[in-house]
Amino acid sequence: MSIAVRIENLSVALKGKEVLKNINLELAEGRFLGIVGPNGGGKTSLIKAILGLIRPSSGSVLIFGKDAESLLGREEVFGYLPQHLNIDPNFPA
Repeated sequence: MSIAVRIENLSVALKGKEVLKNINLELAEGRFLGIVGPNGGGKTSLIKAILGLIRPSSGSVLIFGKDAESLLGREEVFGYLPQHLNIDPNFPA
């Protein structure tokens, strides 16, 4: 089985604050992973780093051996629905 997601020594800083430090993970293709933890624990930052939506301060994220940022926007790789959307509730749609 191939490795779908490989994270090596991932650290992420947001607004000058380190929210993830030295994360290492391998997830094999076809496997599922649940990410649980307290509010502010870095779950969303981890997902955003995996998706290539935020840039790590150090370390790497590889998706099927490719850099996560290079796969950004390719629907055949990931689907993502953010918790909060920037939608004008007064827009008549």
